[in-house]
Amino acid sequence: MAVQGSKFWMALVAIFIMISFHQSSINGQLFNLENTNLWADQIGNEIYKFAYETLDLEQIENTYQRQDIIVEDLNGSLVVQELSKNLRSTFLTKVSALQKLVNAVQLLANDKLDNETELRQLHYYDSTSENITEELNMVYSPIYKTMVNTSISVIQIPKNVYSGNKTVLQTIEYTRNLNKYFVENYNNDSNLRNQYFGGTYAVFRTFPGRPWPKDKSGIVLYDCRQRGWYILGSDSPKNIVIMLDRSGSMRGMPLTIAKWGVSNLLDTLNQNDFFTILTFNESTTPVIDCYPDLIQATDNNKQLYKDYLEKFEDGGRADFNQSYATAFEMLHNARTQSYRHSAKCQEAIILFTDGAAQYVDKLIAEKNKDKKIRLITFIVGPQFYDTNEIQKLANKYNGFLAKVPSIGQVRDVIRQYTEVMNKPLLNDDVHPAKWTSVYWDKLGLGLVTTVVLPAFQFNASAGPLPEKLLGVMATDVPIEIFQQCVPQHLLSPNGYAFVIDNNGLVLFHPGITASNGYLENPPPIDIIHLEHGSRTEELRQAMIDRLTGSISMETEILHQNVNQGRGIIKKMTYHYTPIANTSYSVAIAIEDTTGLPNTTSCHSLGIEYLNNMTQNSIATTILNWLHCQGDDFHLSSKYDPKMSRNCYHEITSGQINDSTDFDKLCNKALFKQLLHDSYCVSKLKVPHQALQDDTLANQEGICDTFISTFSGITKYYTLISGQRCCNILGSSQCMQKGSGFEIRNISVQSPLYERVVSELSVNQSHFTFRLQHRIGAHYSILITKPINIGKSNKFLRAVVGMEMTFHRFRSIITSVPLLNENPALNCFNISNKSKVATCFILDENAFILDTNLDSTEVGKPLSIVDGNLLGSLILNNVYIRETIWDYQGVCSNSQTSSSARKIMNPFISVYNYFSVFTTSLFSFLAHFNLASMISYLGSFLHGRVAEGSYTDIRPDNKSCIYIRQFILLGENASSRVTGNTICDSDGNTRTFYMSPINNTNLRLVVVDESKSDVCQNDTITFTPATVDILLKLSI
Repeated sequence: MAVQGSKFWMALVAIFIMISFHQSSINGQLFNLENTNLWADQIGNEIYKFAYETLDLEQIENTYQRQDIIVEDLNGSLVVQELSKNLRSTFLTKVSALQKLVNAVQLLANDKLDNETELRQLHYYDSTSENITEELNMVYSPIYKTMVNTSISVIQIPKNVYSGNKTVLQTIEYTRNLNKYFVENYNNDSNLRNQYFGGTYAVFRTFPGRPWPKDKSGIVLYDCRQRGWYILGSDSPKNIVIMLDRSGSMRGMPLTIAKWGVSNLLDTLNQNDFFTILTFNESTTPVIDCYPDLIQATDNNKQLYKDYLEKFEDGGRADFNQSYATAFEMLHNARTQSYRHSAKCQEAIILFTDGAAQYVDKLIAEKNKDKKIRLITFIVGPQFYDTNEIQKLANKYNGFLAKVPSIGQVRDVIRQYTEVMNKPLLNDDVHPAKWTSVYWDKLGLGLVTTVVLPAFQFNASAGPLPEKLLGVMATDVPIEIFQQCVPQHLLSPNGYAFVIDNNGLVLFHPGITASNGYLENPPPIDIIHLEHGSRTEELRQAMIDRLTGSISMETEILHQNVNQGRGIIKKMTYHYTPIANTSYSVAIAIEDTTGLPNTTSCHSLGIEYLNNMTQNSIATTILNWLHCQGDDFHLSSKYDPKMSRNCYHEITSGQINDSTDFDKLCNKALFKQLLHDSYCVSKLKVPHQALQDDTLANQEGICDTFISTFSGITKYYTLISGQRCCNILGSSQCMQKGSGFEIRNISVQSPLYERVVSELSVNQSHFTFRLQHRIGAHYSILITKPINIGKSNKFLRAVVGMEMTFHRFRSIITSVPLLNENPALNCFNISNKSKVATCFILDENAFILDTNLDSTEVGKPLSIVDGNLLGSLILNNVYIRETIWDYQGVCSNSQTSSSARKIMNPFISVYNYFSVFTTSLFSFLAHFNLASMISYLGSFLHGRVAEGSYTDIRPDNKSCIYIRQFILLGENASSRVTGNTICDSDGNTRTFYMSPINNTNLRLVVVDESKSDVCQNDTITFTPATVDILLKLSI
């Protein structure tokens, strides 16, 4: 009986232990670091086995390893030198077309029509007239992406300039024969876009012909002479010190006019100029006292000084001696310092005062003995003082004096000083072309730059030097034209090239974005705003100094979806050199894994594959790189074999017959790589026949398999169509099986490669997992693996991968032995929704690929879903947070208002209309006749531009800064980590366990939720914060 009782109690204890064990599982107590590690390891093993079997990766890897490929380290110095030569050729081609226009207009200007009667009968196409749409007889142009007339040019004149003025009509008349040259350039070079001439009398002739876009006011005040491209072309570099009198006599309207005048004067400066602003009474102080030197006239810097103009008070007595002494000292310092603070050309001191000036001739004579510093003075407000002494100083020191009695005259008077500052252009024998910074074209032509040249009036009897400036000739050039020179096939996915000018401003760079929005005056982009490395300023200065060399540094590379918080830190080597006959320098950035494969064989099997690229459900495409001149590989789906004694004859359909032609017409290395890769991609395993049955394929969950190579060829199979697969194209719609669709987005240049290369620095055998676009309630998962060749297998040659359904991905995670043996550990199981534990599968940037939370959380950054957990992972150095200032931000003006505009409110609107009326009226009275009176009154009273389909719908935006943040892997990302997250102010915590999933870019994180009822989740947002433009010294 005792024995039976003992057995009873033993059984009872066993039952109790089992219940306790089960309860502890439910309560999450068995979730520990050991189990988390085991689970992660088994997931990694399952993924490795599954992927190798499905893709037959071993055969592909062996195929590449067995080939006679020799991989050499890429000689970045030679690559950048060759790129420099190609870019120089492109630059010179565009400048040559522009020079032809300049030569033409200079000849045409010598034969001006002088008869006023004939001039007033002159017919021209006014782009702002009401009937211009009917007059132009336009057709749609795919190049200009709108309706245009490519046989004529049109004229635009601002409403505050009298169009009946004789000099205006003469400019219209002699420039009309530019049409012939515009058309010739258009026919000879389709890469030229808009061609135009801006005259000194505000005549703006543009090609092709199209109506002028209507603005919001209905009054066209666009003045080509005030645009950045015109100022750049008609100006010479200068150092300027602006002195603003803030003594008591300036109180009220004089000071308001002076501030508005300074603001307008700043608009006449370009990035080749340097300036500062001093305010003075008894004392002299810089407007921004934290920076006492001259500063480069970038748009950001000019805007900042405008904002500071209202931040001082008037009063006291003006000490002109002290202020001039300070100005001379600043110019002297700029002259003797490094040219980073100086234009090393013209110098001027510009004074804004009411005329109550002291006698300072003795000081100026001492400081300006050689008279190289121009003295310019603007007398503002009603004149109560004698200005004779100031006028004498202006005359003696090659300067200029003007009176600005009212607000309405500010803009026109300020513009007059530019004629004085432009005089050095007339003394130069050579006038090199200048290029604007890159900007987003308002008419939808994409990213463009504008090249400009000044045009002059010559007098043969007066000598070879020009007599006066006629205006500025310009043409727009798409940035993609320069980018096409970059040998991307040599640089690897994370390699790239960029070009900067002698001010450090970028012509092209992959970091330039065009999606943020339109800006009326986009700020130039400095290279230090795009390169985020530790030696960026050193690199910038070397390129400005036109040196040749290389620099290595760690830099933050932002992925294409950086807005969501993606990026990586990589070590890059920068090779740089100047571009001859230009003011530009070019650089390439490459990794140490960048190699130059070379093969001696010509694979007949590769030729056979290229000649039969389309077979059943197989699809193949080739990037539109220039393998050989005249090739159309990327446009063809099948080739007719022409067997011959050499492979290049066959593959080019007989166009190339011998090795001499091959060397001359083909990129030999790239061509042979293409043949080699064609042979290798033919080894991509045809998925098991069962998978090609729609029902079985859906059960297996394999959407696509593919291989994409470094020579530009991509091959893939499509197995599943429908909502469960987002397709590897990244399109918003899934492609149908067997549709023969063309791959455009999977290539060396795609984000797919970008992230695979990023993982190479962690582990060469890694599979990279990427969550595809969501379609309805479904996601798919893209899995990729690098194929490496060469010494130590460090050179990336291809990427192999597949797309699987989200359901298939989940089944791999939850079908490992650990969970089969211990179902209670499966936090993804429906029965575990009591949230005893929360599980996350995270990628390298802490985005959620899977979780047992609601399915809507999949695809989100962990920062939004569980900010407390991310904060703890950062504290444990599993992840790190990086911050970058993005200077390409575009914000709506409705969000904030510019301080510079406050200076003039409510004067601005009044001025716009008053200026149009008064300026036009005075010009009209000076050239009175009945016809002009009727024309003038009609145009003003209507107060609108041409009716038609062209409306200016540009948003009212301004430049601002985005403060962007993104997550990267930390030092402990490859370790197994346990830690606690603080839930609330009372110190309650949750325990988490993190383990890397072997052979992948993923991390498994399990969180004990036994205290979740008292935990409050915080959100870490990565939405970019915006701030107004700050001072960024261009050094």
